[in-house]
Amino acid sequence: MTGVDAYLISTVHPTPPALAAKVAELADRDGLLLHSFIQIRERVDGIVSGVVGGLWVLLALGLVVGALGVVNTLTMNVLEQTQELGMLRAIGMTRLLLMRTVLAQALLIGLLGLAAGAISGFLLAGTINLSLASLFGHSVPFALRPDLVALLLAGALAIVLLAAFAPAWRASRLSPISAMRAE
Repeated sequence: MTGVDAYLISTVHPTPPALAAKVAELADRDGLLLHSFIQIRERVDGIVSGVVGGLWVLLALGLVVGALGVVNTLTMNVLEQTQELGMLRAIGMTRLLLMRTVLAQALLIGLLGLAAGAISGFLLAGTINLSLASLFGHSVPFALRPDLVALLLAGALAIVLLAAFAPAWRASRLSPISAMRAE
């Protein structure tokens, strides 16, 4: 049995008990592992489920990092635009309108980031898919699910707007006089 990594035994269904006992005896004698196709399939499915779960965790982590980036960017925008925002409040812009303005900035930043991220993500997924063909010896079908993509993009935009709420709230609470004095 040198040079052999696996044996595949196919029998007529149902497997005769005498044959199953002989194969089990052979496996025990030679120190081989004996698995049914169902056991192997369950193991592979478990491994694939673990990989998919890990990818979902990475996706969630990316959304959290992106949300923190939006909060940071908008907080810096509010700090840098304190005088301008104070001037807008002094000439009559309402708190609600000022808050909407900051949220619109966040929406624009989010849309630009999502467009760039989606394009680079699709290109990366296509590149990985092409490289898998040489690894596996055959091509793996690339399935784009528009419903899932739309759901993820909508979720990311919702996260951007939620992350932008704190800086927008801070901007709407600025005192016009102290904001115009700020440097």
